[in-house]
Amino acid sequence: MRMLVSNRGHGTAVQPKPDTDTRRHANKQRRETMTTTTTKTEQTSVRAKVNDAREIAGDIGGAVSAGSRAYVNGLMELGRTFGGFGREVLSEAGDHVRATFNAKCMREVAELQASYVQHRVEMSATHSKEIVDLARVKTEAVIAPFADLVKKDQKAA
Repeated sequence: MRMLVSNRGHGTAVQPKPDTDTRRHANKQRRETMTTTTTKTEQTSVRAKVNDAREIAGDIGGAVSAGSRAYVNGLMELGRTFGGFGREVLSEAGDHVRATFNAKCMREVAELQASYVQHRVEMSATHSKEIVDLARVKTEAVIAPFADLVKKDQKAA
């Protein structure tokens, strides 16, 4: 311990000054005491949370894999559906062109054209609804594995 000399007042007084090593030692003891006072229940709680996190992290790979498969399958299904619509439009357009060439007069051509346009508008609306419904179903299939993980995590909490 070092001594501090003070020149206050008339004489000099010697006062003890704590050494920095002594302060460090006291701080270290306080930290150790705080660390050792952690209860076992807190440690158990932390371990349980770490184990839950590990389990969820292990499930993420499976969710990504299942979601990816559903995504690819959904894209393929949408592609097949669009292809079917395209074949249908081409077939009907071919029939319409043949019927137009076989028409006897301009009035018949106009009626064929009006009926074809009306049919195409109605079918386009039907096809749009089918695509939207299919896309919704396939999107839900992609999201489902991740939603299951969240539900599982909420039940664990």
